Amino acid sequence: MKVKEVAAELKDQATALCASVITVSKDDSVVQVLHVLTQNRISSAPVYDRHNFSYVGLVDILDLVAYFCRCMNFICSGGKDDQTLSEVLAKEKWELAERMIDEADEETIAKIQSPTVESLMGLSERTQWKSVTLDAPLGVLLNLLSDKDTHRIPITNDEGTTLLGIVTQFDVARWILTKLKPHHFGCDFGKLSVDEFQRKKPSTPKRPKTLITVSTNEPLLKALMCIHKHKVMGVAAIDESGKLQANISANDVRKLPDHDLKQFLKDLFTPVRELRDPFRLVTCNVGDDIEQVLEKMIAHVVHRVWIVDAENKPLGVVSLCDIIGEFCSASGYCA
Repeated sequence: MKVKEVAAELKDQATALCASVITVSKDDSVVQVLHVLTQNRISSAPVYDRHNFSYVGLVDILDLVAYFCRCMNFICSGGKDDQTLSEVLAKEKWELAERMIDEADEETIAKIQSPTVESLMGLSERTQWKSVTLDAPLGVLLNLLSDKDTHRIPITNDEGTTLLGIVTQFDVARWILTKLKPHHFGCDFGKLSVDEFQRKKPSTPKRPKTLITVSTNEPLLKALMCIHKHKVMGVAAIDESGKLQANISANDVRKLPDHDLKQFLKDLFTPVRELRDPFRLVTCNVGDDIEQVLEKMIAHVVHRVWIVDAENKPLGVVSLCDIIGEFCSASGYCA
């Protein structure tokens, strides 16, 4: 099966492949790209070089997270070292850090705004331009999207010079859900229990099984630092009793006003509890099957479902890349 066959089926759905592709210029500013991602509610955009008439890569919300973590360290430490911000956060001296931002002069803010998109690309060390053609085997696409650092794949012509569309993990997840019938692929992949699925999932440096959590009383910045440090897309926010209260992801920076950079930086200290979105906090238990989990992902438009116990305490997480990776292997497409 080829990518173009899946693309043909996806055209009947509202997917990124069918939508006009939103791009940014490599010469756009930090504020401009933040505005584009926020206003269009997207996590990534192809970067176009208007001088050479070609695409030079992708810029992702994770690149912005990496950049803003650097910026906050620059402000709070006076550019001295990388430990000051961590110390400020560890001691929960949010008011001190906010005051430092308040006192930042126009020259400091101008420096933060000055980098272009070209300098942001790859800051997260996760976003790369990995394209496929419509005639590529489906297994190539699935293999790429099963990498937790790759959430979307540009579709180009054979020469790689024309961008035809973008296929996201979410697009492929929708397609997989329509195919999850018993023995449709010679396997009962969709009927695997979450417990069985987790046991099959290998632990690697890219996919550690250690659960990463933050307190709901901590600021969004602390969650973003964890996301950047551990190279994940989201973390579980728990209350004092250890119960799951929120799903915090890199995309939560899009909830903050983007018209004033100084205010945006101050808003990074918003407590996690004020950003929680009950609709996007999706859970399952170890007895649910993967088809049920995938249905929840599609219904709530989320990339991860948290596994919880009877007391709503998080035990683990099932992500879209986990599901795509296991489907890839079980279906034989990636053999």
